[in-house]
Amino acid sequence: MARPKKNQESPGDPGVRNRLLKAAVELFTTKGYAATTVRQIVEHAGVSAPVLYYYFKNKEGLYLELISEPFARQQEFYKRVGSGDGSPVTRIFELCDDLFDLYMETIDVARLMMAIYFGPPQGAPNFEFDEQCQEITGVFAELVKEAITAGEVREGDPKQIAWAISSIINSAYMEQMSPQPQMNKVGMRKVLGLLFTGIGVSK
Repeated sequence: MARPKKNQESPGDPGVRNRLLKAAVELFTTKGYAATTVRQIVEHAGVSAPVLYYYFKNKEGLYLELISEPFARQQEFYKRVGSGDGSPVTRIFELCDDLFDLYMETIDVARLMMAIYFGPPQGAPNFEFDEQCQEITGVFAELVKEAITAGEVREGDPKQIAWAISSIINSAYMEQMSPQPQMNKVGMRKVLGLLFTGIGVSK
């Protein structure tokens, strides 16, 4: 990553904030959270330490902002599908598309999350990853309930069906970590289609 000159660090400039986030995710992923210093982050971003403190207060605040942003964007997806047009199954597919696109857009952050969650302790601030996963499943379960009521899906346990949907998405996510992914968004939709063919109501 080319380091910008330090005179390009006007507070309030979103480009500066984004450079700090990008530098942080690169360093946290390659060096680990605990081993990464504020000095290394600001040097990598081409800014001074006071600029980092202006935006994030400290390294912990920068980390939490980095991790929180994708989940904050997911909240907007949940609101849209909850009050959106289209059948419940259509909205389930739309939400899966949105989640996959967001994952691909923030895949570097996703790698960091996996390293923090599954790897050895790094001294990173606590973040409720499990609660976020449970919330996604809960959103899918509510949509499944609507689909059952609408006669699109056979009677069944909405939570179990929601877990099946989440499992398909997670498999698609993990596949993107491979050097040669065997499943893209189109493939994910095909697998979801197989699920809904199996649980759908015969017309």
